[in-house]
Amino acid sequence: MMLTAISGGVLLPIPIKVVPRVSERVRVLLAIPRTTPNTHMVEEVLCEARVVRHQPMENDEVVGVALQFQAPLTLGIEV
Repeated sequence: MMLTAISGGVLLPIPIKVVPRVSERVRVLLAIPRTTPNTHMVEEVLCEARVVRHQPMENDEVVGVALQFQAPLTLGIEV
């Protein structure tokens, strides 16, 4: 699944049948790949977030859902 992440929140596609309501609080488990020359692991980050908006997507079966983290996360993602 493709998502857009920043320290304050994420925008991710969610199947239209299970989209949470705006203002609803949700628990989010992010699996962040971490790779070094000799290893590959996945770091899991569990956090609380609030749904701030819905966004139409090109695929009619999913809706973009913007989530704001309860507290900013230090994700350490390199771009």
